[in-house]
Amino acid sequence: MWIVRACQALHVPLWLGVLILGLLPFPVMLFVGAKVAGLSDSLLSGFVVPEAPLTLSLVLVPILCTIYLSRTAEHANNYAETLLTSPRNENARTPINFESLYSMRFVAPIAALIYIAVFALYYEFGTVPIPVVFARAPSVLYAFLVIGAEIWVYAYSMYSIRKVGSLPLTLKSFTEDRTLGLRPFGTASLKFTVAYVLSVCAAALSGQSLPLSVLLGVLASFSLLGMGFFFLPLLSLHRKLATVKREHMDWISTEHGAVLNEMQLPGGLRDGVLATRLATVKSVRQDLNSIHVWPFDTSILVRVVSITVLPILLTVFGREVILLVLGL
Repeated sequence: MWIVRACQALHVPLWLGVLILGLLPFPVMLFVGAKVAGLSDSLLSGFVVPEAPLTLSLVLVPILCTIYLSRTAEHANNYAETLLTSPRNENARTPINFESLYSMRFVAPIAALIYIAVFALYYEFGTVPIPVVFARAPSVLYAFLVIGAEIWVYAYSMYSIRKVGSLPLTLKSFTEDRTLGLRPFGTASLKFTVAYVLSVCAAALSGQSLPLSVLLGVLASFSLLGMGFFFLPLLSLHRKLATVKREHMDWISTEHGAVLNEMQLPGGLRDGVLATRLATVKSVRQDLNSIHVWPFDTSILVRVVSITVLPILLTVFGREVILLVLGL
């Protein structure tokens, strides 16, 4: 991961490297950009100081979310290895390809696309003067590189969880777990969604010059999209669970039918053995019917809905507080 490599290059622990790279480069680049753009003499008070808090939402939060996403992916990978049908040898790939996960190949293109999209949005709806936009360019480009790295880790983590569903996994018995041991992947997808929504809200807090209606529209669209992103990596696991449940239900339906056919014979209804078998079949059928076809339970689903709706209200409130503090 780039932040880990950067900390190693700086010979500092991870926590200190996060603070250095998350808090220092952005305001320094703001200062340099403002100088080059020839902004007013009251540089520090008129531009750099009001803009500096954006380093929290545009740089520090994405860095922290990237670390959170990567550790979630690592935990999901470790758990997936325990479910593999055959033991993995030392030369085999892990269920999640971490070389691709931490690759920087696609970060610059992603950052460029984000910059173009945001520039177009501000050009169409924003009220910031063009010289200020150019003065922000170096710091914003740095922020978008950090955000681009987070987006890549997020997207590839989702893709990796989806690929895990196609592996030959040894599932748990339905008597142990109604999700057959796949609930940790639902929890991992929930954590991915938390990081995604947090990043969206943090980015929205930086859009002070956008009209509130535009900000709310963008925030609502991306937040609700997070609900779809929660389900996306779990589709293959959903198919696996649905297949297993269907196979079990087909089996118990056959047994149920056989018992009922025997009970239709003369004296079948008075047969105590058949009555016991029927009660057993009904009990097993009820248990099998409780197998989940998605690797999560109701509590996780409630949390997903909460984190994709509540932040819309919280971000609007937070934006108003920032505008009040900055006197804008």
